Amino acid sequence: MPKKLIDIENLVHWALADQQADVAASVSEHVGLGYSSSRGALATVQELGTYVQEGEVERLIANNCNADAFAVFDAVQALPSEARDLVLFHGKKGTRPDWYPEGAGKRVPRVGRFGKPATIKQSDGKAYPIYDWDGIAPHVVNEARAAYAVWWAALEQLAHNLEKNLDDHNPQPPRAAAKPWE
Repeated sequence: MPKKLIDIENLVHWALADQQADVAASVSEHVGLGYSSSRGALATVQELGTYVQEGEVERLIANNCNADAFAVFDAVQALPSEARDLVLFHGKKGTRPDWYPEGAGKRVPRVGRFGKPATIKQSDGKAYPIYDWDGIAPHVVNEARAAYAVWWAALEQLAHNLEKNLDDHNPQPPRAAAKPWE
């Protein structure tokens, strides 16, 4: 059977939200079975046919979790911490990091009494205008876009790393633009 072509973003969402590979993998950790990876947990399930002494919900999730979903979860767990956290958070929710398409706001003079620009007097006796931000501050936009870039690069790396390691899926690079603000 040919492998299913799938965007890596959709594959991660499928593994985390639909298959709940993170929940299935944590089952082995909570009962102290000492699996070194979720693939080890899956191998034990396949060997025994079921988990022992588990809650019903966890057992159902673990028994029905696809092997590719476990592999995706393991690959996500191997990412550097910031990338891993972003991919897990957005993969579970099916969202993307906000990159503020409107961009940074602009500095505008504060309006004072009677519609005139507000000023502040300095020790030199001169009055200087007071400015406010209209919109998002530039540092907030820069941080959000940096996080988006980390997330996107992590997805691209996952697609490459998983290309030959999945049984049923052929992950494709992210369809999302690498820098949608450009």
